[in-house]
This record gives sequence, structure tokens and C-alpha cells, in this order.
Amino acid sequence: IGSTSETRGSTSETRGSTSETRGSTSETRGSTSETRGSTSETRGSTSETRGSTSETIGSTSETRGSTSETRGSTSETRGSTSETIRPPTPPFIFLPLL
Repeated sequence: IGSTSETRGSTSETRGSTSETRGSTSETRGSTSETRGSTSETRGSTSETRGSTSETIGSTSETRGSTSETRGSTSETRGSTSETIRPPTPPFIFLPLL
């Protein structure tokens, strides 16, 4: 009987190991948070796209599909923003001529 009480004490240790398994499940949840961490990287690039957020808002769904590619093309879109500023100037030139 004295030894059986010790066995009962070992069962409590097994319960302690089950709690560790629960801890490992939380680690799986932590891995999902890592995916969320990758979204935070996109958030870090949003600060760069703040200059052209209005354009990015139009194609957010497309940016999700090709985030890595859009990151490479953000610099190109910045170059195209200066081009979009140029088109409005010609109409103003024709107005004074009229």
C-alpha cells in the first residue's frame, strides 16, 4: 500500500506531462502567429506604400496574391506616379491657348 501511493504520485507526474502537450499545442498556435508575423512585414511595407495608398487600395486583393512581386514593383509604381502627375499638365496648357 505504501508503494501504491508512490505510483499515484507518478500518475500526477503523467498529468504534468499532459500539460506539456497542451503547451506544444500552444506552440502550433504560435506558428500561426508567425504567419501573422509575415503579414506584419507587409505592414512594414505599407509605410512605403503610404505614398500611393490610394492606388494600393484599388488592388489590395491582387497584392495579397503576389505580395513578394508587388514589393519589387512598388519602386516602379513610384516612378509611374511622377508620370501620372504629368498628364494633367497638357490640358492646362490648352486652356490658356483657348
